Amino acid sequence: MPEDKASDDRRKLRRFRVQDGAFVILSPSNAGVGRVIDISIDGLSFDYVTTQEPSGEPTELEIFVTDSAFRLYKIPCKMITDFITFEI
Repeated sequence: MPEDKASDDRRKLRRFRVQDGAFVILSPSNAGVGRVIDISIDGLSFDYVTTQEPSGEPTELEIFVTDSAFRLYKIPCKMITDFITFEI
């Protein structure tokens, strides 16, 4: 029987999948806009497309939802991992 991926997760808090339309902007960085994949009280994951290396370690992020006035500004952050999933 295949191993349950959720049981292999080492996160302390449960992550919740985000519906389409939630995005993140990192500052300072030139990575552009990323699509939020999942989120919890102590973290989030997102993917993004870029043609350049980020201009520095991000220290703040902004979360916004399309078709909504919902927006969170200047959320302190620390990058844990960043890796390439697809390269041309």
